[in-house]
Amino acid sequence: MKKTAIILFILLVCITSGWILLNRSMPTETPEPEKPVIKIGAVLPLSGDVAAIGQAFQQAIQMFENDLASRDTRFAYAFIVEDGQFKPDRSIAAAQKLVNLDHVDALISAGTPINNVVLPITEKNKVLFFASGGFTGEYGSYAFDLLPPRDIQAAALVRELENRNISSVSVVCSNLMGWIDLCEELKNRIEKSESIKLKDSAVVQPSDKDFGILTIKMAAEKPQMIVTLLVSPQLEIFTKVLARQDEAIQTTTIEGFIYPEDKSLFEGKWFMNTPVPTEDYAARFMAYTNTNTTNLSEMAYMALEVLVAAYEKAGHDNEAAAKAIEGHAFVTEALGDISFTANRQLVVEPVVLVIKDGAVVRLEK
Repeated sequence: MKKTAIILFILLVCITSGWILLNRSMPTETPEPEKPVIKIGAVLPLSGDVAAIGQAFQQAIQMFENDLASRDTRFAYAFIVEDGQFKPDRSIAAAQKLVNLDHVDALISAGTPINNVVLPITEKNKVLFFASGGFTGEYGSYAFDLLPPRDIQAAALVRELENRNISSVSVVCSNLMGWIDLCEELKNRIEKSESIKLKDSAVVQPSDKDFGILTIKMAAEKPQMIVTLLVSPQLEIFTKVLARQDEAIQTTTIEGFIYPEDKSLFEGKWFMNTPVPTEDYAARFMAYTNTNTTNLSEMAYMALEVLVAAYEKAGHDNEAAAKAIEGHAFVTEALGDISFTANRQLVVEPVVLVIKDGAVVRLEK
């Protein structure tokens, strides 16, 4: 009995020793360390008069997040969206929440009036700020103006008018920050043109809806073309009232024909826009959302492409990331080839578009 117990004990020691040696020799799986998280916030008009644009931006963010999931990145990325309703007070509150409570590293917003009130919050906290629609005036060290330079936009439109042998033009502009600067630049370019005469110009308030007297006055000048720097629904109202005064007067715009959901009123009309989504991005976004327009969503997608590229290159450091964008060129899915000036303004070539069968398409030369 005693002998048996000794044998069993020896066997147990051998088995235990073997098990320990086997486990020591087997490779152990080390869990991968969690990636540092970079947070990107967005203040968007998800409700209100321009909700269609805000919702398109949100869908672009969701699409980008899905695309990013299949990439091997240096950092993990989190996206937080707040509804600013295109109202300054609500947008300020949303930006403060994102910066002070969620501690976002970067922020996106849309619309000059909103960008202007969000800017002090992002600058104070050194948050990278990508602003679709640009700013009025100076915009600090961490902000990026996604509205291409006004002189480039105005010069492109005047060049197209000259190429089309348009000899007389009037301009009507909504009194919105950003639009007024563009309007003044456009009028200056027209006045310097050797082949175009500026017949008339007018500034209307964003709330104006009665254009009877204005259209009578403008039609009396008999311009070949009226440039309508207006936003929806003003744009549609003005166009309909003008047609009742004189159907022969043509209209064009910079960007404006994109916004109305029903574009039949502008069927066959050409206009300028910058930037413009690539055909691949537009097709993919419209399939993703089951819509027939991108509604400027390419701006949000492009901003995320550039932000992620900058962080992946420069690290989790906003000053270094800003320097990785300033003065550099990028190839993006959303807009194709783009670059930023040394003072952080987007540069991309304008293109001529036309409304065809209710959709926005590039005009074939």
